[in-house]
Amino acid sequence: MVVQANGSTPRKVGALMAISNAGITCGSIGGGLGEARVLAALRLEPGLGSYRIDLRGGPNTLGICGGQMQVNFARSNSIQLSAAMSKLKSGAAVPSKELGFSTESVVSIPAPSLLVIAGGGHCGAALAELALVLGYQVIVHDDRSEAKNLPRGCLWLNSWPDVLACLQSHRKPSAVLLTRNDALDVEALCFLQVWGARQAGFTGPWTDAFGYIGMMGSQRRIRAVQTQLAFSLAGIKAPVGLPIDAETPAEIAVSIAAALIASRSQT
Repeated sequence: MVVQANGSTPRKVGALMAISNAGITCGSIGGGLGEARVLAALRLEPGLGSYRIDLRGGPNTLGICGGQMQVNFARSNSIQLSAAMSKLKSGAAVPSKELGFSTESVVSIPAPSLLVIAGGGHCGAALAELALVLGYQVIVHDDRSEAKNLPRGCLWLNSWPDVLACLQSHRKPSAVLLTRNDALDVEALCFLQVWGARQAGFTGPWTDAFGYIGMMGSQRRIRAVQTQLAFSLAGIKAPVGLPIDAETPAEIAVSIAAALIASRSQT
């Protein structure tokens, strides 16, 4: 885990990489020569407690980015890993000491951001697949049985009350509406508005309870949705995503995912 990062570095504090006993890795602390040296050092000294990556340039440094990172190591057992996974799935952060890191590593591992996708069609499935790669927990709402054919790792629900129940333990979830008609947009927005308005600590617009909320559709469709609502669409990104002339489901998913990443970094 990166516990210190000064200056320009490829990863910041909290970045994680897991290494199995067989040497298989998951995640990254920045890649390149720095990460390679970390892995090499662990092979030579399995009990190593920390490693400093110097990227300031010059003799014996590992890059010229300009900064430095300190990486600490922990040897988590199966009980610790299972407990941490359960906590993260429930929306709670995990203090690094619960994974075996030294008490000096006062870093918490945040719960993955939650994304609700209304609509499990082509665009919804493409966004779900990409969001999972980006580390989101993904819930897809759709009333069609064929929508169950979604990427592994998604939670499919056909009831909005069930969706809202899943939001309760998550701070600032995101929601993207990719439904097949305006009536379903209206239904989704009514449920989301009620949930957002009830969240403690948010005294402004109901959309402030979300990290990001957007809706796909033409300007005409967006206007049609607005006429059916008793509240404003202000605060909702419509059309959803970045304006990159996306057309295919995969392109649309990329444009939305980029907007989600930008919003997540601001949140």
